[in-house]
Amino acid sequence: MKTGKSYLKLLGALVLGGIIGGALSMMVFLQYDQIIHVAMGAERILDHIGIVIEGILVLGFVTVVTILYFYSRSLWKKEEAAMDEEADLYGEKFEKWSQIGVTVSEIAAGSIIIIGFLTLSPDFPNGNLALAGTFLTNTSIMLIGAIYMAIIEIMYYHLIQKRDPQKKGDPSSFSFNKKWLASCDETEKMVIYQAGYKGFSVMQILVLAGIVIAGIGKFDFGTGNFPIVLLGIVWIGGNLTFGRKKMRGLRK
Repeated sequence: MKTGKSYLKLLGALVLGGIIGGALSMMVFLQYDQIIHVAMGAERILDHIGIVIEGILVLGFVTVVTILYFYSRSLWKKEEAAMDEEADLYGEKFEKWSQIGVTVSEIAAGSIIIIGFLTLSPDFPNGNLALAGTFLTNTSIMLIGAIYMAIIEIMYYHLIQKRDPQKKGDPSSFSFNKKWLASCDETEKMVIYQAGYKGFSVMQILVLAGIVIAGIGKFDFGTGNFPIVLLGIVWIGGNLTFGRKKMRGLRK
């Protein structure tokens, strides 16, 4: 009985997905001219003030992550100076805000790179000094912003290690995640495992939805196969990695 319900749920999900996909495709078809108009308008805005938008974004992210870092650092200092319950309270706040800082710096790095590439002109500035200057400025802002986010994230991890010397690993090395996880206690590992599985599950849905949208884009906007292939590789690679790691764990 339960197996039959599972098949019915799967069939219902497939039918619902087909209906949603068809409705989206029809909506895009009916609003094609308006969508193209909006897209071209957005592209013109990026061409004219892309540097300004990117600069404001980088400056905003730099300000936020820096403030969060020094706030987390102040909580650690207060925890060291406090006693008993007050120290525990500051410790909990430190763990919360330092993790927020790490997450924001990671999101900021990705956002800066995405916006940076969106503002770059697809026409390489061959001999055009004005276009070359714009290209160089955009690239420099993107790289400076991304590098700063990487540095501040390393600083966050060093701060956490100063508070808890048991935490191991060099944040700039490829083996950091493995060493960091090994140095966590069982409760921390469980939290990381649960967060990782939840993140993987959500990413599965988002990438699959992206593949469907890329398919609609291929037929309605002529975006070609590249977005579909790229997202498909990400989706398959993520599932293969998860499945392989899971099977290794079950063998143990």
